[in-house]
Amino acid sequence: MAVVNEGTGVEARIPGLDIAGKTGTAQTVANSRADRGQDHAWFAAFAPVRDPEVVVVVLVERGGKGGQVAAPIARKILNAIFFEKVAAVEIAG
Repeated sequence: MAVVNEGTGVEARIPGLDIAGKTGTAQTVANSRADRGQDHAWFAAFAPVRDPEVVVVVLVERGGKGGQVAAPIARKILNAIFFEKVAAVEIAG
């Protein structure tokens, strides 16, 4: 993972918050012409980079490219957690 200041993860960038992230596009099998180009978009991130508190993974089925579709969704989630003070959900293991 790399800090999202450049590359395909740049759409997740939030000024004032260092985010590490990785984009991805999972290709699907096209069973018909309508299914062509319907790849799954994903983005995985954690923040802040130096002392991680939050992990976010976004998967958009048939969404297209991860950097264009999933990274902006992750940005909205991270912005809500760190700057809008929305509580993160902790799952007991």
